[in-house]
Amino acid sequence: MDFHHFIFSLTIYFITAIIAVAVSKRLGLGAIIGYLIAGVLVGPQVIGLVDHPEAVMQFSELGIVLLLFVIGLELSPRRLVKMRHAVFTIGGLQVAGCGVLIAALAGLFLESWAAAVVIGGALALSSTAFALQMLAEKKMLGLPVGQNAFGILLFQDLIVIPYLALMPLLAQSDQPKAASVPLWIMILAPAVVVTIGHYALNPLLTFFASLKVQDAFVALILALVIGFALMFESMGYSMGLGAFVAGILLAESHFRHQVEATVEPFKGLLLGLFFVAVGMSIPMAVVVREAGTVLSIVGLLLLAKIGVLLLIGRFIQLSRRDQLYFALSLAQGGEFAFVLFTQARQLNILPGSVVELLTAAVALSMIASQLLFSGWFAYAHRIRTAEPFTPLESIEGSGRVIIAGFGRFGQIVGRILSVQHIHYTAIDKDPAHLNFMRRFGNKVYFGNVTDMEVLKKAGIEHAELLVLAIDDIEESLEAVKAIHEHCPDLPIIARAHNRMHAYQLTALGVRYVYREVFDTSLRTAHKVLERLGFPDSTASDVVRKFRDYDEESIQAHAGDTGDLDKLITQARMSREELQEIFDQDARNEH
Repeated sequence: MDFHHFIFSLTIYFITAIIAVAVSKRLGLGAIIGYLIAGVLVGPQVIGLVDHPEAVMQFSELGIVLLLFVIGLELSPRRLVKMRHAVFTIGGLQVAGCGVLIAALAGLFLESWAAAVVIGGALALSSTAFALQMLAEKKMLGLPVGQNAFGILLFQDLIVIPYLALMPLLAQSDQPKAASVPLWIMILAPAVVVTIGHYALNPLLTFFASLKVQDAFVALILALVIGFALMFESMGYSMGLGAFVAGILLAESHFRHQVEATVEPFKGLLLGLFFVAVGMSIPMAVVVREAGTVLSIVGLLLLAKIGVLLLIGRFIQLSRRDQLYFALSLAQGGEFAFVLFTQARQLNILPGSVVELLTAAVALSMIASQLLFSGWFAYAHRIRTAEPFTPLESIEGSGRVIIAGFGRFGQIVGRILSVQHIHYTAIDKDPAHLNFMRRFGNKVYFGNVTDMEVLKKAGIEHAELLVLAIDDIEESLEAVKAIHEHCPDLPIIARAHNRMHAYQLTALGVRYVYREVFDTSLRTAHKVLERLGFPDSTASDVVRKFRDYDEESIQAHAGDTGDLDKLITQARMSREELQEIFDQDARNEH
């Protein structure tokens, strides 16, 4: 396919993907389903606007590479060592359990044991791109269900290498053996690359950052990701594993967040292209002609993997609800199955007709697992929100104070108001949390504080002030904007998650901002000074001066939240100025 044809294919992809994703999201099916549908529609099997899906697939695999690089950035080497149980124990159980069960099922229909083993090993693998994207969309990657799923996916990425190496041994003796990388290279080369990278990456990034040329820095990051991916591929490993290692090497770098922000747009775009390419590659003619067989394979695959994964979920003590999330996120066939089936076909382990059926089944299993996962999420969420709670419509009179967010922070404010017989209205959007708090006698109502209709029902127009105590930083900023627009004179007392959040709230005009650990830290510092022999009056004076100076600094520099370099410079200057103030006080006392 020439360059002009390739650009035309990308243009068709973008247009179709935009429309399909918009419709899919509106229907609550998620972006992945939209991308797949777009691929099916424009692929050679339906409309035929793109007739070389394999070329698009090769290019779009960069999306998986960048995805694994970003995941590596989130994992420091120490954290990865802590995950060894999830990677090797849980991952090994999943691959072995699913592989044996699927191979046994395949053996019932095939005469060749070698073919059954290949099918079992290939279908035991899940799709890294699909699974991680599904978990990320529902914000589960940081939860136990997401961490264990990621551990399994990482093990699967590693196990592909011996799979490919052992495949020729399953072929007939007169078949050509696939060239493989010598074992000593596969062992030593990664260690050399990682050692060099450990010492060279930070100085390299520091040098390019000092040039202050954003384009050069972006080019360097992309070159590093693709370079590591290609090096590991040349050693016999997958490109994704190389990118993952590069991410881990940068996980403890000072540039981690900047690197992640640089790669994120490319990752999302190319991942979408990968899903479209998967949709294009579905052999629709085979699906239509052998619909019963393909759907049977999909059904058996999903049942086998879900069954094994539910047992593993129970073994690792996930909650019942999370066990099903865990199983459904990994139930589909993976992109590596396409690679393994292609090699099995070349080695005459599997006939072409079987490979076509299996390829269609793997692609459809991706769609099925996404639908099942989204369906279970909607059902579980509906059950959770259907639990009895006090709706806003039943509020008996509005309180003098509205407490938005009734977690630990909001509860303390509410308890103090209660002992002074001050009526308040507390709002929280977590139904399970509401029911739990009501058991302790707290009167809390359900609602989202970013919705002005909710706040109006809570009596915001008659309240004397609002305490903003929600956890989510973005939601708190949205709430402030909405409140200032509709009730500009209402005083807001806000909880800040950290210093940057305090800057942002102050910049929006919130006069009273309290960082959630700031006062506790000051009280701790006061006690430390006392234990070190400082008189109580001196310790109190030191802490008071520090607090006042720091609060003035927040007010003075709230407008600089968009310029991180300026904030860093100001922080250094503030430290020096504060030190000079205390040193001057000490000189005056003497």
